[in-house]
Amino acid sequence: MSTNKRPVVYRNATERITTMLWGTAVVAFGIGVIAWLMGYDFDLELAGIVAFAILGIWILGAAIVAMITSNDD
Repeated sequence: MSTNKRPVVYRNATERITTMLWGTAVVAFGIGVIAWLMGYDFDLELAGIVAFAILGIWILGAAIVAMITSNDD
């Protein structure tokens, strides 16, 4: 048996939040497409406004977390 010698990569809070943001956006888009293909009718403009509002708040929160956790001492 050989041991794996790959280095351990630690991600900071900003990278983790950004990854979750993109993952959530892709999942939400996929759910919307599946619902549309199943015949559900929803207001696309309202869904876009809500999605952009949520993503904007999430990005703002990520920036605040990055500011708080930065090590610029």
